[in-house]
Amino acid sequence: MSLPRLLRRLLSALLTLLILVVLCFSLVRLVPGGPFDEESHLSTAVREYQQHTYGFDRSLPQQLGLYVLQLVQGDLGLSTLFQGQSVVVVISRVLPTSLNLGLLVLALSWFGGIGLGTIAFQNKSQKIVRFLHWLFLAAPTLFLGPVLILIFSIWWNLLPAAVDSRWQSWVLPVLVLAIRPTANIARLLMSGLDESLAQPWVQTAMAYGISQKRIIGRLAFRQSLIPTLAYLGPAIAGIFSGSVIVESIFNIQGLGSLFAQALLNRDYNLTVALTLFYGSILIGINVLIDAVMWRFEPRMESAL
Repeated sequence: MSLPRLLRRLLSALLTLLILVVLCFSLVRLVPGGPFDEESHLSTAVREYQQHTYGFDRSLPQQLGLYVLQLVQGDLGLSTLFQGQSVVVVISRVLPTSLNLGLLVLALSWFGGIGLGTIAFQNKSQKIVRFLHWLFLAAPTLFLGPVLILIFSIWWNLLPAAVDSRWQSWVLPVLVLAIRPTANIARLLMSGLDESLAQPWVQTAMAYGISQKRIIGRLAFRQSLIPTLAYLGPAIAGIFSGSVIVESIFNIQGLGSLFAQALLNRDYNLTVALTLFYGSILIGINVLIDAVMWRFEPRMESAL
């Protein structure tokens, strides 16, 4: 990717993040209720003091302007759920757990999907993979988690039902998050291989006696990876969104469960910070994927 196009993508990413901050900041404050409403034991004077301390007594445009100014300086504000603690400190405590979970799921989905799609294509088992794809596409994460716990933890007693210090306890949550993207990547790879083998240059190569396996291994496989690379952005978004439910089901103290707590307790600063964090990762991953896809197919630069 050329430098001007890369700079244009980066500026577009910054503008997208700014819009995301403004929308999220405004929406969470328009929701009825506040972070101190459930604390009935607080006197009116104490509640007003807390509202003033966090700046909630100002108008919405003033709060937004002050937040953006603090954000530019690297200050994400204080958490009302974890009173007296910086949002950065709160997020940093659980960030390694969610990153480890996300990386495990992404690696399993990518290598598992590529391996499954290749084996199914070579053994003419595409219908099985397509059936599994539609099956897992119809099964939500909220359904898959309890079903796997019922089978592997209660009926067979093979794996723990909640995450603890044992590595075995991570198997079920990783599987729940990885099943759907694995099936999608396998299907995309098989579709890409079908399209690549239908190209005239492939038919010509096969007419000259070059075996199909050699064509797939050296030429068609690389071309077929482009759709799977393009899918990584939505896959990561699905992993992040699904982690909110999975972390709650398997008692994982990560960003997903923290995000749910922030929403339920009207922690404005923490909610906006987590939304900004998720958005930054997704936008950054999409820019990186575009650059990698251009390396596979330079003609796609005109579309970036």
